[in-house]
Amino acid sequence: MDSPGSDNSKQAQSVFSARSGIQDLLVKPAPPEEDASAKPETPDTSEQPPARRVKKSKRQIERVKRRHMSYLQERRAQKRRQVLFQRVRKLFKLCFAVLLAILLWEAIQSPVWRYAKPEFNLKDNHLLQKEQLAPLIKPWVGKPLYAVDTGKLAEQIKQKFRIVDKVFVRRQAFPNRLDIILSEKQPWAEVYLSEKHPRPYALLVPGGVIDLRGYAYRANTYQPALEKILLPPKTKLTPELMRALREITWQARHVKGLHFMYLDARNQRQLVLRFQEIPVILGKLNNRANTRLERLFPLAPKILELREGLESVDLRWEEQVTFHKKPNVELSVSNKPSVH
Repeated sequence: MDSPGSDNSKQAQSVFSARSGIQDLLVKPAPPEEDASAKPETPDTSEQPPARRVKKSKRQIERVKRRHMSYLQERRAQKRRQVLFQRVRKLFKLCFAVLLAILLWEAIQSPVWRYAKPEFNLKDNHLLQKEQLAPLIKPWVGKPLYAVDTGKLAEQIKQKFRIVDKVFVRRQAFPNRLDIILSEKQPWAEVYLSEKHPRPYALLVPGGVIDLRGYAYRANTYQPALEKILLPPKTKLTPELMRALREITWQARHVKGLHFMYLDARNQRQLVLRFQEIPVILGKLNNRANTRLERLFPLAPKILELREGLESVDLRWEEQVTFHKKPNVELSVSNKPSVH
C-alpha cells in the first residue's frame, strides 16, 4: 500500500516521467514531509574550530596590572582611614566621658550645693518657733543640700512637738535653705491652775492636751480667743471629759446678755461658770449638766435685772433654780424668782 508521500510525488511528476521512469527535469520534486515526532537536529559543534583569542600586548597587560594595583592600594588606604576614624571616635568618646565624670564630680562636691548655714524658713506656725527647730536642723549643716533627708527631719519634728499636725520639708537652692511648712493642731481652750495665774500651763486640742512647757506662749496668739478652763494639773482628761467641757463652754458662750469668762472645773462635783455679771453654779459634771445649763437661757433677762442684789445663781438641782442674794440686800421686785 502506497503511502501518502508517494502519491504526492507521483502527482508532482509528468505522465512521461511516470511511464518511462525518467525524471522530468522541468518539474521540481516536492520536498519530503517532515515527521512531527522527529526531533530537530542540533548542529554539531564538536568539529567547529575554536574562537580565535585576541592576544594582548605586554604594554596592555602592564597597564591592567597597574590599574588593579592602584585599585587595591586605594581600597587599603580607605580601610586604614576608616579604622583610624573609628579609633579616633572611640578615643574622643572615652575622653568626653572622663571629662563629663570629672565635671559631674566637681559639681557635686562644689560648695554651692552645701547646706553651710542653718538657714530655714518656717511657715504657717503659731506656737512653734524657729529656735525650737534649730537643734533638729543643726546635724544637717555642712552636708550637701541633696543629702538632707527631708522625710526623716519631718518625722523628727512631728514626734518632738505634739502641737504639730502635719509638716513638710522642702529644699531650696540659691541660696541653699530649707522650707518647713507645718500645720498645728487648732486648740479650743486654755487650761489654768487658778484665776490668778496669768499664763496657761496647757492647751486643749481635739483629741488631746498640749503641755506648754518649752513653748513661748503669748497672749492673743490665737484669734478668736480660746475658752478658759480652770483644772488641776493631775486631772485625767479623757475624751469624754473634754467633750463635755467643750459643750458646756460653748453653751455658756452663747447665753444672750451674759458675758462668759471661764469655767471652774477644779472640782468636778461643783462646776462653776463665771460670767462678768454673776457666777453660775452648775453642779456635778454628769450627763445632765447640759440640760441644767439650758435653763439659764430664759433667766438671763431677769438675772440682768437683779444682778446688783444677786450673789450667784444655783443650777445644781434638777427641779429648781435658786437665786442667792447678797447679804443685807433686799430685792425690790414684785415677783421674786427665787424658786422655779
